[in-house]
Amino acid sequence: MLRILVIDEGAPGHISQSLGLAKSLAGRIGAEVITHESHLKLRGFLRPLLKALFNLNGNKLPVWLLRLVYENTANLDHIEADIVVASGGKALFLAAWLARKRGSPLIYCGDPRPLPPSWCDIILSPVPVAGHPRVIETELLISHFSPDSIKDRGAEFRAQRIGSGGKQIGVLLIGGNSRSHEYQTQDWLQLAEAVNKLGRKGWRWLVTTSNRTSTEQEALLRAHLGQQYILKSVWWQQQPEKLMVDYLGAADAVFVTQDSLTMLSEAVGAGKPTFALAPALVRHSDLLEPVLTRLQEKKRLQRCKISALHTVSLRSHQFDLLQTAVADEYAAATELMLNDWTQQP
Repeated sequence: MLRILVIDEGAPGHISQSLGLAKSLAGRIGAEVITHESHLKLRGFLRPLLKALFNLNGNKLPVWLLRLVYENTANLDHIEADIVVASGGKALFLAAWLARKRGSPLIYCGDPRPLPPSWCDIILSPVPVAGHPRVIETELLISHFSPDSIKDRGAEFRAQRIGSGGKQIGVLLIGGNSRSHEYQTQDWLQLAEAVNKLGRKGWRWLVTTSNRTSTEQEALLRAHLGQQYILKSVWWQQQPEKLMVDYLGAADAVFVTQDSLTMLSEAVGAGKPTFALAPALVRHSDLLEPVLTRLQEKKRLQRCKISALHTVSLRSHQFDLLQTAVADEYAAATELMLNDWTQQP
């Protein structure tokens, strides 16, 4: 049986993309999926040196060097893979080395730049990657969520909603500060106030923060959210709990802080009405802005300032929701490109 090796460099958003594609592709070509977790230890300012060495030597880089800069590399020589899948720059050094060493194609989910796209054999990216011969432009980030994957989930939360007298369930997915998004105290207070106001109108909430949410931000929200409107809350910094499938299965709408393209893609991919929530301070992002604009133009999601969230009404927005699994669509396109790769000289 063919083996698809997924490199996990520790970022939840990256492994979600890689596994989403790998599992769909495995189902098409009759392969097994194997995950290898290995975190890059090298500091950011030293990575250009590793990049230069890789470009000079390719798969001739010595194993000792990979063991020096990555964790969990004791059995590196014995890892077998017919296809390598990765996402995130920290995974790309090891993934490219393994792919070249094994003579296997490397499939990369996302935009590999500033590392060279030429290291990858197939790229699935929501933004164009000029000059590469095998790029699949994706509508959103890949995940394993689809309308079918959630359709029978969340019954317990729907029952709770009825018991609480609520009319509809909103899922609130909370990220945190990033290069492009900076949340101030006022943003979190406005978010809590909007949740409470909508709660008084019949909304009931399933809430989760994430690895990006700080302890201080969580504390601020916990202090101001009306607990009578909350069916379930997960505070990631205190006790992480993965409930996304059940949350999305129960949701009438999903509200996501728009710093997290991963969580936005999961909500849109599940075929749910999705709102991208923006703080007051947002800087331009060459990745986020074109993807959000495209998704809004296609009516997959609606963008909303946190300060205006309390005015939201599902009746006033039109959505063109996904009906099928995008991961399966992208896996089919990847399979065709793999056939092309195998026929190259």
